[in-house]
Order: sequence, then structure tokens, then C-alpha cells
Amino acid sequence: MTRPKHEWSNVFSATVLDAISIGVGICLQIFLMRKLGVSQYGMYAYGCALGFFTAAIADFGSSYAGVRRTVALSNTPSLLRSLFFSVQWSKLLVAGIVIVAAFTFGALMPGRIPMLLPILLGTLGTGLLPAWFVSGRTRVVQVARAWLMARALCAASILLLVSQPEHAALAAALTLSSPLLAALILHRDPEVRRLLSRPWLVPDVGEMSKALRSGSAALPIAIFPSMASAALQTFVLSVSSASVLGLFSAADRVRAAIQGIYLALSSHAFPGSVGSLIENAHGTRRSLTRVALLAILVPGLVAALMAVLAEPIVEVVMGDAYEGAVPVFQVLALAFVPSALALFIVTQVMIPLSMEWHCILAASLGLLLQCVLVAWFVPWQGAVGAALAFAAGEAFVMATLIGMVRRRWRAIN
Repeated sequence: MTRPKHEWSNVFSATVLDAISIGVGICLQIFLMRKLGVSQYGMYAYGCALGFFTAAIADFGSSYAGVRRTVALSNTPSLLRSLFFSVQWSKLLVAGIVIVAAFTFGALMPGRIPMLLPILLGTLGTGLLPAWFVSGRTRVVQVARAWLMARALCAASILLLVSQPEHAALAAALTLSSPLLAALILHRDPEVRRLLSRPWLVPDVGEMSKALRSGSAALPIAIFPSMASAALQTFVLSVSSASVLGLFSAADRVRAAIQGIYLALSSHAFPGSVGSLIENAHGTRRSLTRVALLAILVPGLVAALMAVLAEPIVEVVMGDAYEGAVPVFQVLALAFVPSALALFIVTQVMIPLSMEWHCILAASLGLLLQCVLVAWFVPWQGAVGAALAFAAGEAFVMATLIGMVRRRWRAIN
């Protein structure tokens, strides 16, 4: 199945908007790194990691499973309406459970109470977010525009309200308010507004169970990036200090911002990959092979530039206080290629082929390896040790995913 030209145009436009959004995020992180200082920036990053993790749980795999079901039901409006409400009610149910659990366990964690507000805002906003539905209806530009507007508003609020290092928790809360703002914006989408203007479908246990079962298959894939980040930062903080976490988090934020463009492209191309792989596995294999080469060469070039230009990047972006982050950033540059290629394989090949559990296994083993290496490397090498653990885990996951895909392609042929 050949993808229409206007859809590729939408993918390109959405990617450009996401690139601008990433630029806004980079500018915001530069401001926060300098305003909060190394230690408090580490606590800010920790709060954001916890918030993104709980928000990913509240999404409950809808970014993948919901999009896939929306594409499959695109020609049946009545079923789309039922799907919309069943998924949204399910997400709100999960969000409520996550919020209650977070506040229950958070009360038992001395010194972590201020970080509960980011969890509340991020989780609630994600529960209300209909981005999965709008994306599945191929309106990816509207989704990208909503995220850009939301992140710009959050950045403006942070610039106005965060003025000293003690405001780290406030900065994390404002950062995690972006899903809530994006949800409010996307509720103005014509089709979403039309669905909400009619009598709402009351929660149906059968439909919600179906939505939860569908989302549960993709849930581990959706939450693993944020879970790995939260676990990694928790381990670093537990075996070292906030300053070490600050150096690692600052370098990793810059790496993640640069890599974000690949995440944007993969997520916007995903709806078309579903139909392509279902209807034309042989032809799509040749097409994906060519694209995969670019997914290796382009990140390879970027990684080389990151390693060579690490010192000026750290000086310009982070400031003199983060001089110790230069070797950390150079090590993280090594992880850029395996991380980008693994992302491409998962979103463009494995999820459309319903290989979710293969992804879960690879990610689980990679996370376990990272945790073991953090406990070993961080007391020895500090923030550089954390970066080494991250890079080793990403390389292991990439190699495992490639082996799994090769076996599946042989089975198809």
C-alpha cells in the first residue's frame, strides 16, 4: 500500500512542528540548568522522570494500541465513537489509580512530597489527552501543534515564576502541566468536539475491559523509556548524590533533545506503517531496509559531531558549572546510534507486526543490565559511570531487537 503524498506532507509538517517544540524545550533546559544549579537541577530532572513515568502509565498504551485500532476502524463511525469513549474512560480510570497510589507511597518518602504535584498534573493531563485518536485519524499536524502550544505556555510560565534554585519542584510541576494543556487544546479538534457534544457514552465494563486488554499489550513498550529513566535516576541518586545526578541528567537532557527529532518522525509515521506492514510485508521490507540505513547513518554522523563538539556544547548550553558533564556527554553520544535504531525498529517494524512482547523482553533485559551496571559503575566513575551503564544497555537492546526482527522476517518469507 503506497502512502498518499498528502500524508507524507503531514508527517513532514508535524515533524517540523515537533522540531520547533524541541527547540523550545532546549531553550527552557538551558535556562533551568543555569538558574537551578547542578544539585537542584538533578532534583528537577528526578521529579520530571517520576512524572513522565506515571503519565506513561496513565496513557496505558493508547499512543500505540489506540492509534492502531483507530486506523482499523476508520470507515466505521459508530465503532469509532464507542472506541473513543471506552479508551478515554479506561485512561481516566488508570490515571485515578496511579494518582492514589503515588500519593499513598509518596507520603512515606521523606523529602519527596514536593515532587507529587508534577505526578498529579502529568498523570491527570495524560488521562484526558485524546492525542491517540486525533493521530489515528491522520491529523498528526494538529497533535504536533497542540504539543507545541502547550510546551510554549509551560516554558513561559517557568520563565516568569522560577527565579531561584529552591523552585526546582515548581519547575517540575510546570513542565508536567504540558499534557493537561495539550488535552484542553485537542478537545477543540472538530471531530473530538463533535463526539463530546453528543450524549456521552457511559462507561461500559465490557468495552473498557476490551480497551484495557488492547492497551495492556502496548503498555510495557510505552512506559519502558520513562520507567528506565526514572529507575536509572533513582539508582544514581541512591548510590551517589544530587550533584552527580545533576551532571548526568543535564548531559542526558541535551542528548534526548537531539534525539527527539527521530522520536517525532517515528511516532508520526507510525499510523501508515500499520497498514503497510499488514498489506504488503515483502514490499515494505525493502522500503524499511533503505530507511533503516538512514536511521543508522544519520544518527552516526550526529553522534560523531556530539562527541567531537562536546566541550563547546556543554559550555554554551549548560554553563561553566557543568564542566564535569563533558565526558558524560561524550559517552552518551555513543548511545545515540543504538538508541535511535532501536526506536526505529520498535515503532516502525515490531509494533505493526504485533511483536510487543518481544520488545518487552528486550527492554526488560536492557533495563536490568543498566541497573546492575549503575550499581557497579557510579560509585567508581560517578556521572560518567551512569552514562556508561546507559550506553551499554542501549547497545544490548538494539542487538537483541535486530536478532528478533531477523527471525520474524525469515518466518514471513
